[in-house]
Amino acid sequence: MQDRKKHFTFYLFWIIVIFYMDPGGFMHTNLTPLYRSILKFSLLFAAWVCFFLQRKFNDTNFFTNKFVFKYLVFLFFWFAYYFIWYFGFNNNETFDGILTILAKNARIINSGLFVFPIIYFVTIDLTYFIKLLAWSSIIIIILFILSIYLGLDLINYLRGNRLIIDVNRYFMRGYGLIYFLIPLSISTVLMKFKIKQKKLLFFSGALTILLIFFTLWRRDMIGLIEYLLIISFFVNYMKGGSIGNFLHRVLKNRIVVYSVVIIFLIAIFAPNIISLGEKLIYQTYLTFSGQGNEVTDVRLSLSGKTSIINAIKDNFFLGTGYDNDWMTGDGGKNEWEGSDYIFLSSFAMYGLVGLVIFLPFYMLTVRIILKLFKLLRRNYSKLYSNERIVYAVIVGLAASAEFVKNIIEFPNWFYPIGASALSPLYFFYFGFLLGSYYVVKKEIYLLNSKEIKYEY
Repeated sequence: MQDRKKHFTFYLFWIIVIFYMDPGGFMHTNLTPLYRSILKFSLLFAAWVCFFLQRKFNDTNFFTNKFVFKYLVFLFFWFAYYFIWYFGFNNNETFDGILTILAKNARIINSGLFVFPIIYFVTIDLTYFIKLLAWSSIIIIILFILSIYLGLDLINYLRGNRLIIDVNRYFMRGYGLIYFLIPLSISTVLMKFKIKQKKLLFFSGALTILLIFFTLWRRDMIGLIEYLLIISFFVNYMKGGSIGNFLHRVLKNRIVVYSVVIIFLIAIFAPNIISLGEKLIYQTYLTFSGQGNEVTDVRLSLSGKTSIINAIKDNFFLGTGYDNDWMTGDGGKNEWEGSDYIFLSSFAMYGLVGLVIFLPFYMLTVRIILKLFKLLRRNYSKLYSNERIVYAVIVGLAASAEFVKNIIEFPNWFYPIGASALSPLYFFYFGFLLGSYYVVKKEIYLLNSKEIKYEY
C-alpha cells in the first residue's frame, strides 16, 4: 500500500512539474491570463502537497541542508525587494482586486517556491521524471508535426516568416521542458551510460532536435553546438583530461553516428529543412561578422536598443519598477521589449540594486556546479556503480549545461527574473542541479563507507 502511494505521488508530482510550463501551449490557447495564473497556483499547491505527503516516508532535515538553507535565505531577500520595492512602492500600474495582483506575480512567486519540492523529489528518484518527460515530449512533438502536415487541430501552433531566408517557420505556443531533453541526451551519449530509458531518451532527443528545425530559431541551432561543447568539456574534466584535448571527445564515434542519424531523418521527412538550415547558418555568420540586418545586430548588442538604454540611465539604481510594457512582448508605448532584451530589460526593471540582490542566485549556482564536478572528478570510477548515481549525473550535467549556456549568452543574463514566460525554467534547473548534487554526494559517501568496511 505504501509503495502504491509512493508511485502515485511521484507520478503526480512530475506530471505537475512537466505540464506547469505548458508544453504544447494548451493553457495559453484555452485559458485567459487570469485563469492560467489560477491554474498555476493550484499546480504549485498540489506540488507542495505531494512534497509533504512523501516526507512522511522520508524523515530528513530538508530545510537545514546547507545549500537549501542558503537558497531559502536568498529567496527571502529577493522576495522582500521584489514585493516591497519593485511591485510595491515603485509600481507604475493600478490593479483591481487581489486576484489580479496575484496573477501579475504568479510567475515570480511560483518560480521561487517550486524549487524546494523539485530538489526533494530529485533526491528520492529521477526515473519517473525521465520517463514522463520523454514520453510527454514525444507525444506532443508528434501531434505538432501531424497538425502541420495533415492540417489537424491537435496542437495550436503559430506560423511566421523567417525573413532572412524567406521561408515559413512553425512553432508551438509553449515548449515547457522539452528542450531539456537535448542536454540530457548528449550527457547520456558522452558518458556512455546504460540505462533502461536510453533508447527512449535518444528518440525523444532526436525529435526535439527535429523540432528546432521546424521553428528555425537560430539561437536554438547554435544552442545545439553550445550544449555539445559545454557537456564535452565537463565530461573531459571529470575524466581528468586537460583543457586541450576536450574537443577530441566531441568527435567520438557515437556523437558522429548520432548526428548522422538525426540529419538522415530530417533529410527523409523534411528535405527542405537541410537547405534552409544552410542558408540560416550563412545568415548567422553575416550577423556575427557585422554584415547582418539591423534587427539582429541590435539584439546582439548591449547598447543598440536606445529606448531600454535610456530607461536604464533614468532609473540606474532602483529601476523602473513594475510596468506592464515590459511584459507585452512588443514593448508598448515605451518600446520596452522585455522578452527580446533579457539582460538590458532586467537592468532597467530592477535597477542595479535589484540585480545585486539577485546575484547570489548565480553565485550559489556556480558554487554548486563547481562542487559537483570536483566530486565527480575525484570519484569518476564510481559513477557507473548504480542507477541512482547515473541518473543524477545525467540530470546534473544537463542542468549545469543550461546555466553555463546562459552565462555564455551574455545578452540573456538574469533570465531567471527576466520578462519572459520561460524564466521559471532556470529555477527548475536549479532544483535539478542541487537535487542531483545531493544524490551524487550521498551515494558516493555510501560507496566509500562500504569500501572502508571491506578493507577493515
